[in-house]
Amino acid sequence: MKFTGKVKLNVKGIKNLKTELALVQKSEVRVGVFAEKANRDDDSELNNAEIGAVHELGSKKKNIPIRSFLRVPCFEDLPKALKAKGQKQLVSVIIKTGTKDALENLGVMAEQVVDEAFETRGKGRWAPLKAETIRRKGSDVPLFDSGKLSAAVSSKVMMGGKDK
Repeated sequence: MKFTGKVKLNVKGIKNLKTELALVQKSEVRVGVFAEKANRDDDSELNNAEIGAVHELGSKKKNIPIRSFLRVPCFEDLPKALKAKGQKQLVSVIIKTGTKDALENLGVMAEQVVDEAFETRGKGRWAPLKAETIRRKGSDVPLFDSGKLSAAVSSKVMMGGKDK
């Protein structure tokens, strides 16, 4: 039997996906302490970004060890969270709602792994506080006195190099 009908292939979805994936390559998600949340409403001589930098990078001068709450969670823990959630889900969001929404979801996931670092002492990777620090602050929990630093962490989506 010979087929005499016509076949029409709708590739609109594929073209849209190709366009969105090209946009992903020109875009990024930034996670950190940005200017709008850097200031503190206390008598601290450093703002949240400066305090975060000291802990993220450590300070030999002040004898403060590295306690990464951004780099290690985002580079080590976020890929694991993405794998667990399923990278297909992220592609599905790109197809259904677009690149910006997918990247915003990725930013929220990054914020969640950062929050988890604060809650778990960097998943046990952070050096414990010195006895004198525990006495001074009345707690043995690193990077948490008032909660202002952890609350200052947020994410931003940069679409094609522009803040969106």
